[in-house]
Amino acid sequence: MIRDSKILVTGGAGFIGSHLAERLCQDNKVVVIDNLSSGFECNIEPFLPYIQVVLPDICSKDAVDLLFKLHEFDYVFHLAAHVGNVLSLENPKRDMEVNIGGIINLLEACRKSKSLKKFVYSSSSAVYGDAKDLPIKEDAPKSLESPYACSKYA
Repeated sequence: MIRDSKILVTGGAGFIGSHLAERLCQDNKVVVIDNLSSGFECNIEPFLPYIQVVLPDICSKDAVDLLFKLHEFDYVFHLAAHVGNVLSLENPKRDMEVNIGGIINLLEACRKSKSLKKFVYSSSSAVYGDAKDLPIKEDAPKSLESPYACSKYA
């Protein structure tokens, strides 16, 4: 159980990110970063008084660096992504910019941080393709069938 910590949740207005932020804000100071490209403000409205929300994109190195200068995060939960196999086929460049470039910005900021204890990355079941066995085990064979799957695996 994490308590009395400063936590960053990227993609915090998305389905999973909002539920994580809601739970974590009960015992911690939580900052959510989300550009609302696939997340929704309504997901975080009920607990807005208990979190801080910033709207820039993780692709902005300057925004990420500033965020880390203003806050001494203990934990980062990275869920932000350019989401979906179909979108990645339509715009593979944006997919790579967000899913690879964005995480590089975060990891660089984390590397410079003196307070960070843990970085938690959430990948996607897309890295397994059309899984034959459910539930999918982490060591199941990978089947990278889209730019999205490739970027999440990377």
